[in-house]
Amino acid sequence: MHQGYFAIIPAGVRYDKSLPPNAKLLYGEITALCNERGYCWATNSYFADLYDVKDRSITNWLGALEEAGYICREQVFEKGTKRVQERRIYLSEENTFSTPRKNLPDPLENNFPTPPKKSSRIIEQVNNTSNNIGRFTPPTIDMVTDYIREKGYVVDAEKWMSHYQSNGWKVGKNKMVNWKAAVTTWSKSNYAKTAKVDSIKKRNVIESLTDRSWAYDKG
Repeated sequence: MHQGYFAIIPAGVRYDKSLPPNAKLLYGEITALCNERGYCWATNSYFADLYDVKDRSITNWLGALEEAGYICREQVFEKGTKRVQERRIYLSEENTFSTPRKNLPDPLENNFPTPPKKSSRIIEQVNNTSNNIGRFTPPTIDMVTDYIREKGYVVDAEKWMSHYQSNGWKVGKNKMVNWKAAVTTWSKSNYAKTAKVDSIKKRNVIESLTDRSWAYDKG
């Protein structure tokens, strides 16, 4: 599966002190694999073999990248079943880019003549635009509601908005980068809590139905 693309690790990821060093390296590998289909389809086992580590390490690195908002994971189920067909990893919208192909010829100085003076204004506009890339803009409640409905998540949009508005749009100690990734993470956490509560309720019902202490004579 080794791809003929360069791996790119943007400055925001490279200098994020909350990320384990190997998580940053894994992010670079994900960027390379995203070029073929627009998302990374590699499994944890593939990455574990690639870096000669255990699957648990890959799970932790991916979790750190998602928690920081740099990636978003999605499961694709087989049609009509709950069986997972494929796990997809997407780069956050603020960090999407195309990496150059590996076997490009070396650039020659003669291929890049000095631009005429009339082009200076265009170059300045491009530079200004580049400086604005990566700035986070909080979503509206309608945007969050529509995204939750689109993904079929069980999330209270108003509660989600209230939480992140009150903490200054931070994920952990870091500024939020991708609000959609934050909604996905919130959904998974909420699902886990709901499943735990349902499990406890189910166990209590079973214990209640099987409790025959009343049948014994306590006298």
